[in-house]
Amino acid sequence: MLTPSFHLSQTPESLIITALCPAINSTDIEIHTQDTHFSLHIPPYFLRLSLPGPCIEDDSSSAKYDPPTGALVVSLTKLNKGDEFVGLDDMDRLLSSYNNKKPVVIKDEDLAVGPEVVRDERMEELLKERKILLEAEANSWLLPQSAPAPSSSSQPTGSTSSLPSQPYGFLSSHSSLFRHPPPIAEELIQHLGPNPETTTPEERLRLAEEAEDERFDSGYYQGDFVYDEEIGEVLRWQAPLSRELREGKVVGVSEEEYFTEEEKEVLKEIPVREYPPSTPPSHLLHPLLLLLLSQAYDTRQTLSDPTLESPWTLTSLLPLFTSLTPCSAYPTIPAVLRASYRRMVSYPLYRSWALAAKVKEDVCDVLEGGRKSTLRALLGMKKVLESGEGYEVFVKVWVEDYVGWVMRGVNDEVLVSLSRELRSTVFTQAETGWPLAELEAETREGEGDIDLD
Repeated sequence: MLTPSFHLSQTPESLIITALCPAINSTDIEIHTQDTHFSLHIPPYFLRLSLPGPCIEDDSSSAKYDPPTGALVVSLTKLNKGDEFVGLDDMDRLLSSYNNKKPVVIKDEDLAVGPEVVRDERMEELLKERKILLEAEANSWLLPQSAPAPSSSSQPTGSTSSLPSQPYGFLSSHSSLFRHPPPIAEELIQHLGPNPETTTPEERLRLAEEAEDERFDSGYYQGDFVYDEEIGEVLRWQAPLSRELREGKVVGVSEEEYFTEEEKEVLKEIPVREYPPSTPPSHLLHPLLLLLLSQAYDTRQTLSDPTLESPWTLTSLLPLFTSLTPCSAYPTIPAVLRASYRRMVSYPLYRSWALAAKVKEDVCDVLEGGRKSTLRALLGMKKVLESGEGYEVFVKVWVEDYVGWVMRGVNDEVLVSLSRELRSTVFTQAETGWPLAELEAETREGEGDIDLD
């Protein structure tokens, strides 16, 4: 859990706690107050405070969230109105535990990791997160906290830069969400520099491609081309949405019959916003293709059984997410395929041209199923991202809006037409900018050494 930046202020009647929690779902906020004990839980944030004086929650208390700034303002009523609290800026005291018991410590051997698990850098990070959660649970969430590192931008209000913020996301309608991103999001966008909010669209696209060039590993690509047993199994597998289409379970089926009860409930909760007309411009359809290609890759790689790595995989395959690139960066389908294929052969576990081509076929099937199957794919993506700590910001910036737009502003004919256009588009290995065909030919002929490290 993350400790948000926060500060306290007061009036004669109230104590006001302002916490910076960007990109959250405000319906998930949990607040508990008992005397001088206060706790706030909203994934991925947790804040526990020893208040400078007793407070209660009554009809005068309130909690208000401002999505543009990420500021959550909680107003508690002082038990004794008129009291002047002291120590509102004493972070050590505010964050100190009000439990004097010796905390339970989880040892590495308690994590129950089998010998077959490869302890690479990513797995070590996941085990560290698991250890933190287990210790928190074992100690009734009364683990020591530390104040967020101070910085010129640590307050919930005020500008972090003299440069203007450059919007991003669906219809370029979001900003300021990456001023204080969760750690995993901060890691994914770090190539944008210290001020990702102020990088221009042109810089974001350039930095995205530079990151891909740095990530591409010719030896890894050749290794997957040679040792392709696992990839072969993934290629032979039939994606569920493709199977639905073949079995006649999509076209001609009503949405009421098609969607599960869980899916219906999620669709009801999607915010109602104004969207463009039902015949959308390509600069909205093409980013949709990027989302579907990412979702189809992870679905195929995991055989439709998402893993702990799935949120990272979905995110890393999307320059829209990790580089905040604009919709206008993908004016044509070849531009979409270039962005997606470059990611598929440089970031995830399996880096195979044949796999990328198979993923493209999967997306064609999804679109051929029209709005229903497209929504099911997006809902699956949303669910996987929300299962990973810190990925909610990407759901807010892109996925939720696309679910709402497809649901209310796109008809089946538009998506089926896009499927035909995508299926007929030929994209070559040379168009990635990397010598993929040459690497494959070299591997077939047994020329050169393949460095698999």
